[in-house]
Amino acid sequence: MTLKTQTETTMKKKNLLLMGVFSLGLLNAQVGINTQTPLSVFHIDGKANTTTSPSVGQLIDDIVVQADGSGGIGMGIGTIPAEGASVDLASPSKGLSLNSVALTGPNDLSTVLTPKQGMLVFNTRDNDDLARGICLFNGTTNQWEQMAYTKQTNIVNIAVSLENVITTPSNATHIAAGGYDGVSIPFAPLGSSTPGIKITEDGTYAFALNLIGSVDVPETSQSHLYLFLMRKSDMTIMDAAALGTLSMYNPPYFKQSATAILASELKNGDELDFLICHNNGTDFPWTLFGGTSSTTARYNKTSLSYWKL
Repeated sequence: MTLKTQTETTMKKKNLLLMGVFSLGLLNAQVGINTQTPLSVFHIDGKANTTTSPSVGQLIDDIVVQADGSGGIGMGIGTIPAEGASVDLASPSKGLSLNSVALTGPNDLSTVLTPKQGMLVFNTRDNDDLARGICLFNGTTNQWEQMAYTKQTNIVNIAVSLENVITTPSNATHIAAGGYDGVSIPFAPLGSSTPGIKITEDGTYAFALNLIGSVDVPETSQSHLYLFLMRKSDMTIMDAAALGTLSMYNPPYFKQSATAILASELKNGDELDFLICHNNGTDFPWTLFGGTSSTTARYNKTSLSYWKL
């Protein structure tokens, strides 16, 4: 081997050694974007104002990714990620926006392909079993479930009938066989002129109906009536009651009143209707008093109180 060849071989070995050392340095390097002093393996400093010992205010515009010490990584947005957190959010003025998904129901496995246990979405579609809001996928039942929340427990809601209603006849055999019948009582929330009762929170509700009206029969006549609580979306009867009343002597109108309690488990978004009919075997139509939604118009009107249990 000539002296020239030996020198070239030595230089190549030195170059390879230097390249190896440089590569090891790169493997252990920290990547900083808009910063000369990255705090971790990957650090973006939006305002280029973060020091080596940063304050909370300096970090608010940063994204910091670092090893968590357990073989994984954590990412902090606006902060250095806390130990044990995969993602740590620290903005005092921003929220977490989930993907908006229009789920068709609990068994919808196609809108989100292959959903996994614990997956969260914001459902944008109201349907019978899921309302708008955050939904969680339960991998055990293979269904989407509504995230529960509480906002109006123990609040008593008042509604009144907007107009007089005359009961319609129905056959007792039909009712006994599970059928329903009757005229709708146009309840509206107190202060509203638009009829309709809509549930705004999942839960079990009680409904107290104060029925006041008159019949064109003497006080000794007994009226048999049927009351139904119906969910309007699928016309399902959620609860029912049978009433027997005696009219009070006050000719020429024989007044009668009754109170009934109904209850049902309901979901956010359910719209309700209340139906009433009388037994055609005792065919005494009952005129339920109604009126404007203001209590100053008439005190003896048919009303509804309801609350979440």
